[in-house]
Amino acid sequence: MSAAAHVARTDGFPHCPDVVVNSKYWAGSDEVAAFEELVGSHGGMGGGQSHPFALFPSDWRAPDEPVVGAETLHRHMRGWLADLGHDAYAD
Repeated sequence: MSAAAHVARTDGFPHCPDVVVNSKYWAGSDEVAAFEELVGSHGGMGGGQSHPFALFPSDWRAPDEPVVGAETLHRHMRGWLADLGHDAYAD
């Protein structure tokens, strides 16, 4: 996935900070430096978290474009509901 698309999405938020920091990524261990004492990190690029997925039935239509951000995934989920006959979710 394109890191530039994710950075551009963040920059488009109305309350985007002036400075956004992305920490070090070590390809050899597939890890990133987190700013908090957790197993992973939130919202960073690099490592296993760079490959999110949505598991859905094979007979549902797959997105035609890359899914960048929760808004895009939500739009596809609404489309799946509309395809199943839930007209309230049709765009």
